[in-house]
Amino acid sequence: MLKLYGSFVESIISKVFETQFKILPELAELILDRVARGNRVVIYGAGHGHELAEEMLDLVGGFNFIESYNPQDLFGPPLKAGYIERTEAFAEVFYSMMDLKKGDVLWLISNSGTNGVVVELAKRCKENGITLIAHTNMKQTSTVSARHSCGKKMVEFADYIIDNCGEDGDAAFETVNGKKQGPTSNGVGTFILQGLNVCFATVLHASNCTPEDVRNGNYARCKVIHKEAMLENLNTYYKDYMKVLKEVFATQLENIQQAAALSVQCVMAEGRNMMFGMVHDHTLVEEIHSRAGTIMCNRSLVSQNIDIQLYDGVKKATLYANISEYADALLRSVELNEKDVLFLISQSANENAMRRLVVLAKEKNCKLILHTNKKYADTCSEHPLYQNVDVVIDNCCPKNQLLMKVGKFDVGYVGTSIGCFINQCYVMEMTKQLFEHGIDIPARISINTDKGLIFTEELNKKYFNDTVV
Repeated sequence: MLKLYGSFVESIISKVFETQFKILPELAELILDRVARGNRVVIYGAGHGHELAEEMLDLVGGFNFIESYNPQDLFGPPLKAGYIERTEAFAEVFYSMMDLKKGDVLWLISNSGTNGVVVELAKRCKENGITLIAHTNMKQTSTVSARHSCGKKMVEFADYIIDNCGEDGDAAFETVNGKKQGPTSNGVGTFILQGLNVCFATVLHASNCTPEDVRNGNYARCKVIHKEAMLENLNTYYKDYMKVLKEVFATQLENIQQAAALSVQCVMAEGRNMMFGMVHDHTLVEEIHSRAGTIMCNRSLVSQNIDIQLYDGVKKATLYANISEYADALLRSVELNEKDVLFLISQSANENAMRRLVVLAKEKNCKLILHTNKKYADTCSEHPLYQNVDVVIDNCCPKNQLLMKVGKFDVGYVGTSIGCFINQCYVMEMTKQLFEHGIDIPARISINTDKGLIFTEELNKKYFNDTVV
């Protein structure tokens, strides 16, 4: 099953490269030109699309040309957050807070592109001379009913459209008993955004500019746009990405199956299967929490971990992660026991709080799963944390976390994208093993499909409304 999913993912990544990457050089030039003349470029992701917005926020290999806007209002209990997202009146809050002006650019992410808030934001962009890049799933947006009073969808107001080439409902890979799992929008979406960074690096290198030159006037004087070089570097990025993806599916499936088996044992023993990630890695926790295709037995520590999410910036999150006692604070309201499993996600596996968390969990005889980058972890410590856990899943990324060099710029961070697909494999394998033990746990359907809204709202009421998205 997991090998088939690997082929499924490869086909979507290839389709995106073949059909969507050709527009990235134009978008890179647009964004650099607007920033150079003093305009702002903002990225906003609806629902779990906020993971994509965070991909552009102070992440290794990135450029701070794009501001990430992630309103905390949409990350509360799922029933509340979903209602706000579907109700167009709330767009007034987010539009006002973004404070966009004529000539600015909004990169707006919504898999369905139909909810009231994103459509109202798109409509206001069109009315006020703001360039709109709509990042969506065209199959889904073409099938779901409009939810805005104007009867239109986000893409109908767009100046540019990026299609993630996903299937209707996002979670479209059939697993057991007719379940549809394995959503691809975030794994593919972060792959696309890192491709944009490759284009930025190519333009800066050709122009002999630094990122600072874009805002200080030097870029406007020295600008060199070499579209062929951008497409060539995107081709290299795609090929290197596919090598990592293939290595994961060739070498890590047994580890993923072992991790799933530990979690299944936990569920059958009526323990708690909990997930935790540091700084940007918390997005990989959210990838399998309260999302299309997920099952209702994986509990996130997100509600306890809100301090180090990125609402207040990466600096604050990083400071928290480096305080050992943060692990003690985190567990003050979570009494671990030997029935529990902790699924930990950390690229370096070396944050002080993560190390302390492992110590505390082992004292309670918890089982530990670590999703990490072993090559990078080896550079961070002589005694990497993965030596102290029960199961290790390696994302097979390079030791500097970046796929390629463009001049003096290292770019191509794929830890998030590859990590999304790894975690989806883990969820699907859990589903399969539970089913083999006679336990058929319901999987969520995208709340942004016509049939998914009522079904998933009921699941949220039963399982998830005491947590946050």
